[in-house]
Amino acid sequence: MKTQIKRIRNIALYVIAVFLLCVFCFSEFITAKAEETTALKFDRTYVLDDLESCENFDILRYPINPFAEPKVQVIEIVEYCYSYDASKRDKYGLYLYVYNPTLLDIDATSGQNKVQIAVRYNTHTITNNSRPTLYEKFDIKFCSKVENGAYKGLFYKFKVIDHKSDDGKTIAERVNSNSRRYDISGIELLTVGNSNSTEYPLSKTYSFSGYSKGMGADEELDKVTLESEVLETVSLDVKNTYYRTGHSNKGKNHQNQLDSVYFAVDNDLLDKYGKLQEIRAEWFEYKTQPIIVTDVEEFYSKAINYIGQVVHPINAEQHSEIGYHLIMNRVKGSSSDSRVIYDWAWNFRNSGSMSQVDDAKALYYLFYNSDISYDPLADKVKNGGIESNRLYEYIRNYDKSFSSGRLPVKDGNISADLFLTTVDENRTRGYNVHDINAADIEITKMLSYTSTQPSFWKKSEDFGFWKALFNNLPDNLDETIVDLPPIAAVKDSDIVNGDNFATSKNLYINSADVPNFVEYYNDAKSNDKTTFLFRFAVTDYFSNPVEIGRLNTGGFWNDNSTSWENGAYYAQETVFFDFDIIQLTFGDNGALTAIPVVSSPIDIFDDVTVPLEPDDNGFDWDKLWKILVFAIAVIVAIVCAIVFFPHIITFVIWFIKTIGKLLFALLKGLWLIISAPFRGIAALVRKRKDKQ
Repeated sequence: MKTQIKRIRNIALYVIAVFLLCVFCFSEFITAKAEETTALKFDRTYVLDDLESCENFDILRYPINPFAEPKVQVIEIVEYCYSYDASKRDKYGLYLYVYNPTLLDIDATSGQNKVQIAVRYNTHTITNNSRPTLYEKFDIKFCSKVENGAYKGLFYKFKVIDHKSDDGKTIAERVNSNSRRYDISGIELLTVGNSNSTEYPLSKTYSFSGYSKGMGADEELDKVTLESEVLETVSLDVKNTYYRTGHSNKGKNHQNQLDSVYFAVDNDLLDKYGKLQEIRAEWFEYKTQPIIVTDVEEFYSKAINYIGQVVHPINAEQHSEIGYHLIMNRVKGSSSDSRVIYDWAWNFRNSGSMSQVDDAKALYYLFYNSDISYDPLADKVKNGGIESNRLYEYIRNYDKSFSSGRLPVKDGNISADLFLTTVDENRTRGYNVHDINAADIEITKMLSYTSTQPSFWKKSEDFGFWKALFNNLPDNLDETIVDLPPIAAVKDSDIVNGDNFATSKNLYINSADVPNFVEYYNDAKSNDKTTFLFRFAVTDYFSNPVEIGRLNTGGFWNDNSTSWENGAYYAQETVFFDFDIIQLTFGDNGALTAIPVVSSPIDIFDDVTVPLEPDDNGFDWDKLWKILVFAIAVIVAIVCAIVFFPHIITFVIWFIKTIGKLLFALLKGLWLIISAPFRGIAALVRKRKDKQ
């Protein structure tokens, strides 16, 4: 009986507990839903209902027009429930209504959709007379669009996602409560199928005054007034280029990589506001994992199946399947020492071998090029290189592994496995925003390492004594990036017609880009525009030969079981996602004017180019020839001296004899000093023997 009562009591307690839990969860759910409904109520209203409720809206003014320019337009902006009282701003929001006359297939939920708004002014209290001095991008959240019917895809509604800027304030905290001013230069929207968003001009200053019901001092007052005027903006068509020097102080096969963009500005703007003084730009910066390029087709066909996979050198079955390994800067020991010293390797094992860095656990990049040429005068892209577009498409389409997660770009579609966890010294991985002033910064301050002309001994260390002696070195080896302004107006004298190489050297741009650059410059000039070069980053580019090891019989334990051949190289470079110029600042006798820029973000990837020179595994006939020439020149010089300058020869012989005598006397003196104690001991021993 007691057992039954206890069981009934336990069941009752359990039922009560479940009931209380349900009540608690339900009340929390109702509260959460109520809060969500209050906060997001206007987010959920339908775009067309909102527009039709506007007093001056007439849908007939917004037809479908495939030829409309701009292709996307912001036709309404709504400030919802702003209050001077911060405790009442939970419903506050800024909403943008987009008219899409060309019916672009907008990826409305993409994280690449943004709007550019002023966040700093020349006065502390923002008034109608204030002048914006700094612009920033804000994410926008998709609310609704016309889903069907005759106006399908014609209208979209977005909400600006507020955030704190460098001044520690949000938009809501920054605006003047009496007259809320929003300076908006443009909106960026991603079209389905594109990798970058496109920025469309908005170019308006909006000023809201008054309050909605319950938001002002008089809670019954319900009146908000909007005034707008044109905001001056500058539209830029931005192109990118790069330049690599023949050397860097980081050593052999390292190069200084200078990344630049160029654009054209109306001369009327320069006449009005003065010279271009400062550029504000943003980008995401990353350094690639090792990029392997090979012309050995069999190796490529085997290794491509293991991209993104961790390869274990002790897995005999796996190694037999691959049949190859890679090694960089291999130095083999003596015949009695089978160890191998190297700088980098993949899929390699050798008992007792030593590496300067960790071996690669996996390959993330592998490209096949049918012919890798090391001709220093040849086109390094066409002769073994990988074009930037090919590298970019590889990265965009990579789907082999995501062990390190995803980059915060392209809506998280880029694998972080493709990039290192660091970038060059003194640079920032990931998001960057910089204000680069032409007057304060030289290009040398943007270097992540020293850039000076290498000494003879440095050349000898990197390329060998004889090559340094006879200057048998890579092209542009002594070239450095010095005294280059980060912002430069291009002049006619910078361009040498018909000579791409000279123009490239004058402007520090890629010689392959010169034809397009010259066409751009001439077109800008004919339209009364000035072309500017903006040199925004100097990084390290590394490209080094790699040997391919073919597995022979005997396995991987002994280096003798491997036959080595050239036919591959290792490269690493810095890339830039979503590079965008935000504003230009002009200076005229100390007066600075910031103009927001309407410019679509671009991705900047440079070509992968072959090493400056290959490893010398064969006999160097060029070196032998130069040594012979040098030896013959010395012999001829001696013969001429004997024939034409006998007195000099006599003097040289006398000098050598004199030096020999002096050296002999010096050695004899040293011997006498060193042997004196021993001779003294020997004399004492002899005296004792004589006494006995």
